[in-house]
Amino acid sequence: MFHTLTHRLRRYDYTLAAIKASLVLSLLFVAFVTLSGLLW
Repeated sequence: MFHTLTHRLRRYDYTLAAIKASLVLSLLFVAFVTLSGLLW
């Protein structure tokens, strides 16, 4: 029981990390696009 719970929590941690990474990447992309738009 405990093992499956920790496994589930670890998988949730990985999902959370992936969501955070995608959010950061999208934010960086938006910042890059706005910067290039301002430069052009």
